Amino acid sequence: MTADSLTDAQKSQVHALVDAFTQAHAPQLDSLRAIMEAARSAREAGKTPDEVRAIMQTGKPIADELAPARKEFHDTVEKLLTSAQIAAGCVPPAPGGPPPGGRRGGPPPGPPPMRER
Repeated sequence: MTADSLTDAQKSQVHALVDAFTQAHAPQLDSLRAIMEAARSAREAGKTPDEVRAIMQTGKPIADELAPARKEFHDTVEKLLTSAQIAAGCVPPAPGGPPPGGRRGGPPPGPPPMRER
């Protein structure tokens, strides 16, 4: 199941929730977008990973401030879905948040194996 598995009524309700979230948190979302753009520009300009990371870190307080609202959004959306849709991961993320499923390509790699000596 994907987001396309939602009924038209569910899609309409989720869209209304997204609009309300976006309007209620527009200043924070705009700030996060600007920070992401600055980090992208820095990376393209050849800045070091530490410099890019420092730019990204300026958005952490904003993201932390939005965390309760994102959780509320998630919980409200889940109330609109069936248990099968929830189990299949059909819950869309709150606007401005990370995409569902974590990092692209899976979790970070583990430590290298130990060599026997």
